[in-house]
Amino acid sequence: MIRIITFALCVLLAFGADAVSAATPVKIGFVNSKIILEKAPQAVAANKRLEKEFSARKSALESKAREIQALEKKLAKDGVTMSESRRADLEHKILKKKRDLERAQDAFREDYTLRLNEELAKLQREVTRVIKEIAQQEKYDLILAENHVVYAGKRIDITDKILKRLSKSRK
Repeated sequence: MIRIITFALCVLLAFGADAVSAATPVKIGFVNSKIILEKAPQAVAANKRLEKEFSARKSALESKAREIQALEKKLAKDGVTMSESRRADLEHKILKKKRDLERAQDAFREDYTLRLNEELAKLQREVTRVIKEIAQQEKYDLILAENHVVYAGKRIDITDKILKRLSKSRK
C-alpha cells in the first residue's frame, strides 16, 4: 500500500510539477517506528510485563544449565576413577538432562515469541490509531515509515508528536 502511494506521489511530482505547484500543497509526515517501539510508554510497559512473566522460567532454565555443567565437571574430574557402569549412568543422565533442557528452552522461546508478538500487535494498533488521529487532525495527506523511505528530513518527522500522544493516552 505504501509503495503504491509512494509511486503515485513520484508520478505526480514527475509529470505534474506545474499542477502540483498550482494545487494545494501536499502535507507529508514521517514516522520512525524503531524509535516508537523503543520509547513509547506502552512498549516499555510491555517489555516489563514480558520480563516479569518469563523471569521465573528463565531462572529455572539457567538453573538446569548450571546443574548440567556441574554434572559434566564431575564426569570430567571423576570419570576416570568411576566404574564403567557408573560412568555410563552419569553420561546418560547428562544427555537426558541436556535433551530436557533443550526442549524446555524451545518451549520458552516459542511462548516468549508468541507473547512478544501479541504485545507488538497491541502496540501497533495503538500507534496506528494515534497516527491516523494526528493525520486527520493536522490534515496530513501522506505519512510514511522508515521501512520504505530512503531519506526524510526533520521538518516532516512527526515521531515526537506520536510519542507525546502515546504518552498522554497511556495515562
